[in-house]
Amino acid sequence: MVFGSRGRLILLVVLCAMWSAAAIVPAPVEATSGNQAAPGQLIPLQPMTGTLDASVPQVAYVFEVQPGFIFSLVAWTRFGDLTPEMTLANAAGQPIATGVPLQAGLNSRAIDAVAGTDGTYTITLQRAGETAGEFRLLLLPGYSVLDKWDDFQSFDQALSLNWEPMLNIDSIADVMNGVMNMQVMTAGTMSFILPSDSVSWSDVYIEADIQIEGSPSYFQYGFILRANPTADVFYALMFSSDSDWTLMHYNMGMWNSIQDWTVSPAIDPADTTPHIGVFAQGNTFRAYFNGQLVGEVHDPGFSSQAGTIGLLACTSSSQADSLVLNFDNLVITSPNTAAAN
Repeated sequence: MVFGSRGRLILLVVLCAMWSAAAIVPAPVEATSGNQAAPGQLIPLQPMTGTLDASVPQVAYVFEVQPGFIFSLVAWTRFGDLTPEMTLANAAGQPIATGVPLQAGLNSRAIDAVAGTDGTYTITLQRAGETAGEFRLLLLPGYSVLDKWDDFQSFDQALSLNWEPMLNIDSIADVMNGVMNMQVMTAGTMSFILPSDSVSWSDVYIEADIQIEGSPSYFQYGFILRANPTADVFYALMFSSDSDWTLMHYNMGMWNSIQDWTVSPAIDPADTTPHIGVFAQGNTFRAYFNGQLVGEVHDPGFSSQAGTIGLLACTSSSQADSLVLNFDNLVITSPNTAAAN
């Protein structure tokens, strides 16, 4: 059954029976002042503003990274002729990346998609030559281009997506009270909703906050990736209350398991407010739960190369109770071609 122009309800009695981020932890705040600035705190998705000139030629910021998490950094000039230079050092203090220009004639730099080991990383900004001015620095999860940051209430035309309400006897999905509320009332049912925008991603990072309402006996939730316009071909990445995860590909009624349901110690089955993420690059997919790398999987068939994204919820085939959950703070980042190269 299909309901709405961008959503679908799939009854999965057999399959469900078979199945059973900002993800970077901020470091302690430290003062920043003087020519050789003591490191300051850099928080994901919160721009840091400062000035580089003859009196303060460089500044440094620190942030904590969990093992295997992928992040990016972007710096740009707000005022003046400042050309910012960026150097990223890992937890051992070794330089591992430098910023590259984003566009010709634009005073900005980016470091795109760094897979970090755990520990404290340091990003140092310094002015090139005698240039001076005000900069902004942004730490992003995944890739270096912030495409969407949908909080389901601000309706920012640039960062929000458009969602059409969906209603069916088996499932409901609608934006309510600043969240995407999804309800699944029937056992063995997977429901998902796609934005009505004409958007498509290939390589992409997606993260969101989840809130499970009540105490359902079982729940699955996750993302739709690379869905075609008719939503009958896509990837589905899911986590469950059994502390496991999976990646599957759906093609015109046929399911192919890319990663079978696999238990991971990173997934807390008792956590009803998790932060989940998925990083897709070509045929490689990385799943994250509360900032921790759950697993990495490769699709040898590279079954879908581009498409839109979506949000999903699923009940088990033996589930007598309903599932109600909320998605919030949906963040989507994509690669910057210059930085990636």
